Formats: sequence, C-alpha cells, structure tokens
Amino acid sequence: MNRLACIALSLCAATAVHATPSDSNARQDLRAEARAHEYALKEHSGGKRALSVAKATVNYPGDLTGAPEYTRPFADCTGATGLGPMGYSLQPFSVDTDGAYTITSEQTGFDGFIFLYEDAFDPLAPLTNCIIGNDDSSGIGFSEIAGAALTAGTTYIVVTTAFENGEAGPFSNTIDGPGAITLEGLVAADLSIVKTAPGGVNANSPFTYVLSAANAGPEPATEVIVTDVLPAEVTFVDSSCPTTLVGNTVTWSIGDMALGDVAECTITVDPVAESCVGITNTATIDGAESDFTTSNNSSTVSNGGGNVVGDPSFETSLVDNTWTQTSATFGTPICDVANCGVGGGTGPRTGDFWTWFGGFADGAETASMEQSVTIQSGVTEMAFWFESANCDAGNGAADFVRLTIDGDEVWRADALGAACGTVGYSEVVVDISAYADDAAHTVRFESETLGNVDGATVSNFFIEDVEILSAPVCNVAATDVSVTLDATPEPALAGGPLTYSSTVANAGPLDALDVEYSLSLSTGVTFTSIDADPAFTCTTPAVGETGTIECSVALLGAAESLAIEVVTGIDSTVVDDFSAIATVVTSSSDSNPTNDEAVAETTLLDAADLAVSIDDGVSGVLDGDTVVYQLIATNNGPNTATDAGLSTTLSDNLVDVEWTCTGVGAVCPAASGSGDILALVTLDPGASLEYEITATVDLSVVQDPTTASAEITSPAGLPDPDTGNNTDTDTDILLTIGIFSDGFED
Repeated sequence: MNRLACIALSLCAATAVHATPSDSNARQDLRAEARAHEYALKEHSGGKRALSVAKATVNYPGDLTGAPEYTRPFADCTGATGLGPMGYSLQPFSVDTDGAYTITSEQTGFDGFIFLYEDAFDPLAPLTNCIIGNDDSSGIGFSEIAGAALTAGTTYIVVTTAFENGEAGPFSNTIDGPGAITLEGLVAADLSIVKTAPGGVNANSPFTYVLSAANAGPEPATEVIVTDVLPAEVTFVDSSCPTTLVGNTVTWSIGDMALGDVAECTITVDPVAESCVGITNTATIDGAESDFTTSNNSSTVSNGGGNVVGDPSFETSLVDNTWTQTSATFGTPICDVANCGVGGGTGPRTGDFWTWFGGFADGAETASMEQSVTIQSGVTEMAFWFESANCDAGNGAADFVRLTIDGDEVWRADALGAACGTVGYSEVVVDISAYADDAAHTVRFESETLGNVDGATVSNFFIEDVEILSAPVCNVAATDVSVTLDATPEPALAGGPLTYSSTVANAGPLDALDVEYSLSLSTGVTFTSIDADPAFTCTTPAVGETGTIECSVALLGAAESLAIEVVTGIDSTVVDDFSAIATVVTSSSDSNPTNDEAVAETTLLDAADLAVSIDDGVSGVLDGDTVVYQLIATNNGPNTATDAGLSTTLSDNLVDVEWTCTGVGAVCPAASGSGDILALVTLDPGASLEYEITATVDLSVVQDPTTASAEITSPAGLPDPDTGNNTDTDTDILLTIGIFSDGFED
C-alpha cells in the first residue's frame, strides 16, 4: 500500500481519525509537519561511480545508508510529506531517442521511493522540476515509474529515497526504453553567487554591490557567467571586473573556475530617485556543467521597503519551515485543496496553500504558526486576511484563534464573531506600534477548538497573506564638514601672543554650500591679525579688541579644505586657563555633526610682567649739581613676584648717593639707604615700589655724562612675558657755564 492510500484511509500508525468526507466542514486529509534539511550533495552509491554509458537498458546500484537527507514530495509532486527527513541518492541521465521509458528500483530491507526530475534537482526545493514519483508499485521493496515520456538531449535525474524517516539500505535501479540511455557522472560543479551591498543603499549618491562567485566543486566549472539585471531604480556606473551592459543587464563572464575558486566583482550604481526607495537586486550564476544545488545559484539583496514576514501565504513553509508549525491532530495547520478540501470556505486566497485552524470534528484540536520577525521602528500595523465561513456556535468563545506578539495577545476571533458564516476573506489590521523597535519579536497565530458539539458545524478559521511592511533603509548622502583648532604656544604666558590655526574641510561626498566658520575668543584675548584662505570672506574685531572671528565661503567642494590662522594677544591681567571654540556650519545636509566644533585649551603659565623706570627729570648737569632720580618698580601681573631682584648702577661721577623707598601696595625691603640699590622685592600684581635717589655730580672723578641704570629680574621659575621693560637708564650730558676761568668773558 502506498503512503497516499495509507493517509486517505486513515490507517497510518500514530495518526488521528478525521471526519468523514461527508462532513464538508472538516479537513479531508492529514498533512504532517515537514522539515527540510540542507546537506552538501555527494554520491552515496556504496560503490564506484557509474561511468557514462549508452545502451537501451542500464542498471546501477546504490545505498541510502549514511546518505544526505531531505523531505521528499508526495508521489504526484503536489506537496511535501510529513514523514521526513529521509536519505536520498541521485543519478542524472539522458536519452538519445524520444519515447516512453521505465525506471524501476529494487530495495533491500527498506521501503523505497523513486522520483523523476527534469533539468535539475535541489534538495531544498524538492517540488521544483519534479515530474512524478512512485512507491511500492509491486509491494514494499520495489518501485516503478512506467512509461515516462522522455525527450532526447534533456537531462533527467532519478532520486532514490525512502518512504519515511529512518529507512535506508542498498538498492538496484534499472532504466530502459527505446533509445540509448547515458548515465552521467553525478559529481558536477557547485556554483554559487552571493550579492551584498556592504555600504548600504544610498538615496542620492552612487553606491556599490559586491558579487562573490565560488565553485565548491568537486569538479572545475567552465563558461561561468554571472548575470545581474539591475532594477529600474538604479543605473549602471562602472565595475571592477570586465562586464558588458545591454539595457539594464550586467553580464560578468568569468570563464573557468577550478575547485575552490572564488571571484569577486564590485558594481557601482547610481540611484535614479533622490529620495529613499526600496531597491531589490538579484544576481544569478550559471556554467556549462551540471549543478544539482540550484538554491545557491542566485542571490538577492534588498534595502527593505517590503513585507518582512517570511512566506506570508504559507507556500514554502512545509519545506523550509519558515513558519514553525504545530497541530495536535494534523501535524501542521497548512493546507492545500487537494489534501484538505476547503471546509465550506474559500481555501487559499493566493497561491496553493493557506493556514486552516480547527476543522476537526471528533475532539479538541490545538495548533499554532509562528516565526521571528524584526519589526522596524516606525512600523504601526500588521495586516492579514481572515475567513471563518463555519463556526460552532455551541462552543462559543472556546473555539478561537488569536494573534500574539511575544506572548501578548493583540487580536482574537472566536466562534461567536461577526465574521462567522461569511464566505470570503476580509482584511484584519492590527496596531503593533508598541513592538516597533528594530528588534526581533515572535509573531504567533494559535488556535483551540473543541470539536463538533452542535452536530452540524465545525469551526474553521482561515489565515492568509500575513504582512508587516517596513520602510526602505537608505544612507542619505550628504556633506561631512569639519573643523580643527590648535593654539600655540601651549602653555602660554599672560601678556604674550597666541596663534590659533584652523582647517575647515569637507569629506563629501557632496559639495557643501554656504559654509560658515566662527572662532570665539575668550575674555582677555584680543585680536591682532588674520591670515585666511582667499576663498574666505572674513570679519574680525578691531585690533586689540576681543570678540568673534567669522569667515564664510559659498561652496566648499568634496575633499576640499581651507586654512585660517588668527594671531591674538593675551592680556597680562589674565590669570586663569581659558579656551577658544571654533565651529563650522553648512546649509547642506551634514552626515556627521560631531566634528563641526573644535575646542583649543590654553594653559597659562604663572608669570609676572615686571617693569622698572628711572628718571631725574633733566637732560644735562653741571659739576656739583644735586640730581634726584625717581625709580619705580612695578608688577603688571598677573601673578605675585616674590624675591624679584631690584638693582641700580650709578656712574662713578655721581657721589654721595642716598635713597628712600615708598611702597604702593608693597613693602619696601628698607625704608632708606645709601649707594646703589641691591634688594629682593616682593610685588603683588599692580603693586609698586617708588625710590627717590639723591646724588651729587662730581666731575673731578670722571669727565663723562652721568648715567643711572635700574634693573628688575623675575625670581626663578616665574616667567616674565615682557622682558623689554625690565631695565631702564637715564643719561645726562655735561653742561658748561660759558665763562672763562679768569672771570672775563670772551
């Protein structure tokens, strides 16, 4: 008995008893949960690989022990079984004459199954290219596909597998027919292509796709071609590999690829729209050799903007398990018309499959469908289509279906709902904004029904076309203006100069418009001069004034930079460290505002601007004159000078020197004294010492002009920002009376 018959008669072990076909509201057949497994293709014949041979009848052996596994189809290739996974073995072949051919398989110790495929076989898509299958035509251990109409020159693949999971063993297969049959070597090139957009999709500037082609072998590939049909949303710019462009189709001819070879190509495209739109792009790879793993022969990259729910209409989940399925009675809630009927309703809304909750008359049924979905920020709604043409009102709210997200119920319908009794789907829209956080969430439909209580109706809840739409994600290309600021010297002296150097740059990729630079000076720092790039138009404070320096340029090109140098002076009264701030702004979009401001910190050294002056108020003297000098020693700040050196040097023709000291905000080292002054003085900022020095001119000592010099020196470790005022000298010329020494005028 084959499995289809077993299912139809409800004789399979560990299955539930279904409502009879006369109950039009119940599901007609069992569909068990299917699980697909991806394995590398390799031969498991248990012996030598079959050589290419041509004859009217061919035979080849094999063994499923340790073979790779997949989930096989039903015999008519309309759906996937729930009894897998099971091992499989492949044998490609071709014929040289059109006609009817017979394929038989004798299995030893297990219940086998054979399938015929055309062109290619992919264990991850077992329904694709499937022509027909057979299980136990003459009893367990023998399978036959009789009278298969084959076309000369076409590649066919015999897949030998098992009836259910756990069955394996040796087998012997025979192919015969009217023409020569050529068994092809199974091993071929496994070409793959991976397409990525490593930098993301830009909304208003070019971006790149990277194509990575590989050959996993085990044999070399020839005539390898990668084809990339660019979507209408982009145009081709260039590529890093030799390509041809016809219309919007980019062709990359790789040629030969040895086992393990990898080739990479970068394609640059330019988006047509200036705004962010969804862009989906698919690349494919092909070669001259057979490739039995076709699932990796194409690769798609998208920036979103579509439905983020996988398999929204349940067309592939029986094979790829996109939706995790449970059903206490049927193994899975997924149905198609051939195996389930329509339960008095519509059946599938789109495609061939839909989710049917309930539909079991003879008792309780619980079922669920769930998957993990990343819900993007900004998403507000989830939509799906719902039908409940039949409801068991006797069960009331106990028969229900509900939608949960992370276990939280967000929607529910039951056997008393308004939709009950209506044939046809209606759209349900649910607010899911509370879960829109760019994180993964578990979306789950689940149902409980009690069975046929009122004797007439079974509750049927249909779900179709689940949708959570996301917005496309784009990089919005912009400018990246930046500014730097350096201050020299560092540390600096109060009363000294300070130079600010800035660079205003634009890293692009777009030009920056209306770029404005500003430099804000600290209190006590005054403007002296500016040297800016001629492209700038600048305004400054007056020389000697503080304020803000501003410069602007109408356009700063991508990858362009401009320099500015501002010379300032630090007031001698400044005592604290300070900083200056430079900023740059643009009217263009700036992708990185974090580099639009720069700060330069200036550390002030402790310093004292010491000054001294000496003057007698006359420019000439006579022998015997008494001269009076005023010496003033001052600290202009900003710090106290402790034990500064103060000294005088008077010429030798100044005799009988006497002096007195008066402190102005300071204490004199001595109130009076004679001869030259040599003292250590302490002066706070703004304080001074005033000395009055009296001397007599004695030309008998020397006939030179009289001189009086004064000097003040900073104590060790205390810089003086202006040493030009640390010394002073008063010089008086010698005068004559204008009368001869004998008393008579000339």
